[in-house]
Amino acid sequence: MTRQEFIDDVTCWGELIDFCNDEGCDYLDNIYDEDARDDYINEYQLEDWARNNTWRNLYSLLEDLAVDYDYYRIDEYGDWVGLDDYDLDDYKDDVLRWADDRGIFDEEDEEEDPADYGIEDEEVDDEEVEEPISMFELLSDCQDTYQKISEEEADEGLDSLLMPA
Repeated sequence: MTRQEFIDDVTCWGELIDFCNDEGCDYLDNIYDEDARDDYINEYQLEDWARNNTWRNLYSLLEDLAVDYDYYRIDEYGDWVGLDDYDLDDYKDDVLRWADDRGIFDEEDEEEDPADYGIEDEEVDDEEVEEPISMFELLSDCQDTYQKISEEEADEGLDSLLMPA
């Protein structure tokens, strides 16, 4: 995958997580989809919460869990935080920097072959390529053309006055 393909094609949490898993990036190790979050809570947290809290505190803990997100993360305090598209962009930027630092991406193709577009090499060589023109040259050419047109119009006007109808 090239860097540009990563930028263009990785557009959701699942794709970003798959990329990180494939490349050995641990930036998203604390990111869970809804089902994985529920499994984690059931397996690792629920008993501790019940053992260390009254039923009212447990009820409050469960009621305060973030809901209606596709992905969640565990923060440094063990709380669950819902993630949105802005978080995805931030994490994607972090993973992009991580991949750049490690040279993960394939090299971009710098030159494109004209044959890729159905153009023969002869056609490309025969095309006239315009050289860039400076602003001074452009203005000078415009002024010369304007002056020439003005002189021709003046000559036509003079000829019409001298010739009888």
